[in-house]
Amino acid sequence: MKQITTGSADNRTASAGSEISLAGTTEAAEFPSKGSVPFLIQMLSRMLTNDYMSRVRDDHLAPAQTYVLRELLIAEPLSQADLARRLEIGKASVGETLVRLEAAGLIARSRSPRDGRAILIRLTRKGRQIRSKLGEIAFDQVQMVERHLGSAEAEQLISLLTRLTIAMKGEDQGKGR
Repeated sequence: MKQITTGSADNRTASAGSEISLAGTTEAAEFPSKGSVPFLIQMLSRMLTNDYMSRVRDDHLAPAQTYVLRELLIAEPLSQADLARRLEIGKASVGETLVRLEAAGLIARSRSPRDGRAILIRLTRKGRQIRSKLGEIAFDQVQMVERHLGSAEAEQLISLLTRLTIAMKGEDQGKGR
């Protein structure tokens, strides 16, 4: 059974053995502590998502729908496969989200003029109208992080999370995921 030793923020060493130092007391670890990086990232993600979703509640948007709209606001038109690749989720999941966005009148699908088999997704006028609201919410969240950390630590956090994301994607690809 692994043991987790938690200590101060300055005492975050991991030995080659079974002990991992995270943030306080030693305990038998069947489950990572609330001070672990994965737990804290998940907690922060939930908090930011809840804030974001509470602010788009009147628009009746689900998180997946806001992710698709964001990608289309950055670049359009996009195919379903392009969206799946950019969001790093399956085409079927994107397809379900597109059905809901189309029913809400936020997107439209049309055949590609270059390849009649391909379907391209574009924002409708109604879909474009939500741009400023989604951008304002995202900007507010960036400012909130900088207010709590300062811009230098926020940049450091971005760097660390980017490194971790790239490393973990590499591990996932190595496992055939």
